Amino acid sequence: MSKCLNAGISYGERLRERTPLWFYTIREAEHFQGGQRLGPLASRIVMETIHAAIQATPNGIVDAHNRVCFEPKSELGGRGRGPFGPDDCPFALHDLIATQQ
Repeated sequence: MSKCLNAGISYGERLRERTPLWFYTIREAEHFQGGQRLGPLASRIVMETIHAAIQATPNGIVDAHNRVCFEPKSELGGRGRGPFGPDDCPFALHDLIATQQ
């Protein structure tokens, strides 16, 4: 901020010219969710970032073709394939979280 003051440029003027992405995400959350949750664009950015990190992991749960390569251990329970339940009801993230509660 001191550079802005020394140059005679106010922080507000600089913010108006070069608004950071986080400012838009906060404003979006306020507009769409009353500030309680991320809005649609910020949610998408977070989701894409996490998904890219999962894909970039060489021994991760998703392969190069976006296929899930994860079979939970039987002690995790869940409702997935084989010993976990019917084929049309795969093991999901909420099943994994439920085992940790």
